[in-house]
Amino acid sequence: MSNRKTLTLLAVCLQVLISACGASGSGGITSTAAPVVPPISSPTPVPPPTNSDVPVTIFASPTPQEYASIGVSTTSAGDGFSPVEKDAKLSDASFDPILQPKIRYNAAGYYEVQLPGAMYDQLIHYKGLVDPAPNNNFFQTASAPQNHATFIIRRATDLGFSYSELAGWSDASTGRTGYVAFGSPTPVTAMPVLGTATYRGVTSGQVDITYFDNLYGGYYFGGIDGYATLSVDFARSLLTGTLELYVPDGMNPRPVGTYSTLPILLASGANSFAGQFDTNLAGFNQFNGLFTGPLAQEAIGSWALPLMIDGQLHQAIGAWIARRGD
Repeated sequence: MSNRKTLTLLAVCLQVLISACGASGSGGITSTAAPVVPPISSPTPVPPPTNSDVPVTIFASPTPQEYASIGVSTTSAGDGFSPVEKDAKLSDASFDPILQPKIRYNAAGYYEVQLPGAMYDQLIHYKGLVDPAPNNNFFQTASAPQNHATFIIRRATDLGFSYSELAGWSDASTGRTGYVAFGSPTPVTAMPVLGTATYRGVTSGQVDITYFDNLYGGYYFGGIDGYATLSVDFARSLLTGTLELYVPDGMNPRPVGTYSTLPILLASGANSFAGQFDTNLAGFNQFNGLFTGPLAQEAIGSWALPLMIDGQLHQAIGAWIARRGD
C-alpha cells in the first residue's frame, strides 16, 4: 500500500475516532471517561393531613346557622379527666344557657363550638385519632390540647334524625362537663295546634355511681342511657315526657326504671317547654324541651332526676332527642 493511501486511511480512522469521542473546544480529543450523572433529588414529601383537615360531619346537609341548644352541666364530675372521690355525689347541676355549649355552622363550611366562658372555636376530630373515619363522633375544639375539651355526638343521623343531635362534652380549663341537645328550632308560627303526636328517641347522661378505672386510675362517675318518649296533645297544649333509663354494664345494660313527668303546659305561641318529673325524692328535678324541624318533626331537651338505684339515692343528669312517629 502506498504512503498516501496509508496516510489517507489513518486520517479517516482518526476522524471516526474524534467523532466517536467528541472534541474539545480547542480541537483536541476529550477524555473517554464516563460522564458524571447529577443525583436525582427526592420530591418534597407531602405531610399527611391533620385532623383539622378532615371535615367534621354532624348533619347531612348543613346550612350556615347557629343551632338552638338545651343542656345541663356540672362541676362535680371531675371535668371528665380528673378522678373524683369514691363516694362523690353530683352536687350541682345548671340549666343556665350561659353554662351550656353553643354550636354553629359557618359560611366557610365547618362547625364551631363555643364552650361556656370561651370564644367560638373550630370543631375538629379528636387529636388523639389517627386518620379519623368520616363517621367519627369524637371531636374537640381546635385550640384545646388533646384531652382538654371533648365533644362527643350520638350520630343521630344514623338513627333517622334530620334536625337534632345529642352530645356529651367536657372542658378541663373550667372543670365543667355536661350534655347538650341541639338542632334547628321550629318556627313558632309553624307549631301544630291540632291533634296528638308521640315522639320517640334516645337519651344520654351521667349518674353519681362511681366506678374504678383501671386504665387511668381513680374513680369516675358512670354513664346512664336510655329511651325518651314525648306524648303531646297539641289541641290541649299539654305534654308528658318519659325516660326509660339503664346503666351500661358491658354487654348487659342494667335497667334502672321508667320515669314520667307531671303534665307540662305548652304555652300558646311557644316552641319550648319546661316541667318536672313526678317524684318526691330530693334532688335536682327538671325536664326541658324544644321542638325542632320546619314542622316540629323532632324535639330536643335536657333533664335532671333524683332516683333510687340498689336502694341508694343517686342524682342523674342528661339530654335527649326524639322524633315524631309516622
